[in-house]
Amino acid sequence: MMFRVQRELYVLEVLKIEVLWLAWADSLILLSVALAVFGATVPLLVVRASSPFVVALAAASCVAALILQAGYLPAILAHYRIWLGGTRHGPRERGEPIERRVVIGSIVCAAALFGATLLLRLGVS
Repeated sequence: MMFRVQRELYVLEVLKIEVLWLAWADSLILLSVALAVFGATVPLLVVRASSPFVVALAAASCVAALILQAGYLPAILAHYRIWLGGTRHGPRERGEPIERRVVIGSIVCAAALFGATLLLRLGVS
């Protein structure tokens, strides 16, 4: 994220281009951090005797956060047209078409694995 923010500030301050945005791919990092902090770390530290639900929630949050992190790699490459979407030309969009698909797919996978992990850890069949 630091590279992305630094780049956007460079574009604004040095190149004097006033179009600022975060790529769709960056939302995966932000969601991942939120899950890791508020779904895993905070509940484990705040709840005195961690209940099975809190432990299951933390595990599910960690699994989902990892999937979002893994999705970031192809999504940011697609944003910069380095690997995916390299045949497109012209100015980049905030969400390149392939980047959007990777981001949405990553979020769907993360949500599905979050739910599956939560159910498995709680022993729900």
